[in-house]
Amino acid sequence: MVEKDLLVIHGGENDDVAMSDTWAGKISEEAVSWTRIAKSRELHARQGHVAAAHEGKCFIFGGVDMMKTFDELHVLDLRSSEEWMTPRTSGRRPTARGNHGLAVREDMLYVYGGFDGIQHLNDMYMLDLRSMTWQLLLPHAADRQPYPLSQHVLLPWDDKLISFGGMSSANHESDAPVSAIDFFSCSDHSPSILVVGGWTADHPHPEIASEAFWYSLEDKSLTSSTWSKGTDKEVFSRVGMSLNSFGRGREDECFMFGGWDGFFNRYNDLYRVNRE
Repeated sequence: MVEKDLLVIHGGENDDVAMSDTWAGKISEEAVSWTRIAKSRELHARQGHVAAAHEGKCFIFGGVDMMKTFDELHVLDLRSSEEWMTPRTSGRRPTARGNHGLAVREDMLYVYGGFDGIQHLNDMYMLDLRSMTWQLLLPHAADRQPYPLSQHVLLPWDDKLISFGGMSSANHESDAPVSAIDFFSCSDHSPSILVVGGWTADHPHPEIASEAFWYSLEDKSLTSSTWSKGTDKEVFSRVGMSLNSFGRGREDECFMFGGWDGFFNRYNDLYRVNRE
């Protein structure tokens, strides 16, 4: 998760062990300086959670620790960086889940889908960050819903939410997990979506993709926009990494951290991904 020039990483998995530490990376032009934060009160170790930034705060919901699935919301004030808090909320909050989609648009936080340990989900919840009230959003009867999914990505775009990729328990076309995706500010400030790596859907022998794709949204139409492609096999051949743009005001910068090569190697490297 990125907030201004600060890259925040919490938890994850290393050699089948869930982690509980939180790190902040101060991003400069040529380097990143890492500091461990929130040491006075760490969260329960977890992976499969999702984080988003809003007004100087980092919000985390859900996740799993190999044995338990969580249904809690946690907040870290990045101005103090002292400890994680569990805010009091009202309303109907999401059930416990991991590998869900999470997005913040204006003062609303959205949670979609995920896996609860038994089944994939396709429900949508909204949290009003002003009143801290949860609400289950019911689809219109005539609407076509996405399949129940986990390991997908949920992104805000204008007045819409975009769900991309993911894994389903049924034999649908979307049953290959997407590893990383984020909005990316192009040099002309028109919005794009950047997709990196991930498993292919070639059964019975899936492979890790080694490419990055940019999807242009500048014409405001998802149906007529086009993909462009970049390849760096050594960098992009991985899954499970995080990908965040460095603020919408900076041009052509997106940051990718960590991931797994599908075999023995887990990474803790940080790359600046440039569109050009």
